[in-house]
Amino acid sequence: MPEINVTAVFIPKPEKFEEVSTLVTEVIKQVQEHEPDTLLYYAYEIKDKNEIVIVER
Repeated sequence: MPEINVTAVFIPKPEKFEEVSTLVTEVIKQVQEHEPDTLLYYAYEIKDKNEIVIVER
């Protein structure tokens, strides 16, 4: 089966950045625990651009 890679970029309002970051962290934990076919699922923050990037494989 071919691999599928997905990248999503979230740009929350500056006052909501930490709240969204916390929610994304919770989602990542759930995916890692309950979706064994997901090879990779992580996020990183680019704070100076106010972005949260999620990568899934």
